[in-house]
Amino acid sequence: MGRVASLMQNNCAVQTAEGWLNPGAIVEAFESRAAKMSVQCGRRLAKFENPEEGFAELSADLVEAAVAHCQVIFVSKFVEKLQQDIPGKGVKQALEALCYVYALFLLHKHQGDFLATGYLTPKQASLANDQLRTLYTKVSRQQYIFII
Repeated sequence: MGRVASLMQNNCAVQTAEGWLNPGAIVEAFESRAAKMSVQCGRRLAKFENPEEGFAELSADLVEAAVAHCQVIFVSKFVEKLQQDIPGKGVKQALEALCYVYALFLLHKHQGDFLATGYLTPKQASLANDQLRTLYTKVSRQQYIFII
């Protein structure tokens, strides 16, 4: 939340399906979505004279904002760990593919939020879906043999 001001101004820069294989682009998408959802909830809550009434009224939105925040943590930690050395032949490449599948699956599943916050355009969401399908094919055809 320390970067909320800049995240509120961010829009996605990805222009190709392959652009979604950039860990920074993926993490920024999740960070921006969570920040924008949290700020929207805060603005709506501020309109209530009685905070308890506001929390009751907006509980579904607050849960979705919390889920978005948890996804930021999970995706960013996954990406962060992949920046480290990972022992075993082929292990890092397999984990990278799975990280992208997981992140793009979440983006697909919650694309309404990404679109509603204005971070993604419909074209960029479509490109993410295209990349996800490509990764599904790659992962399903790949035989992973790990030497640890």
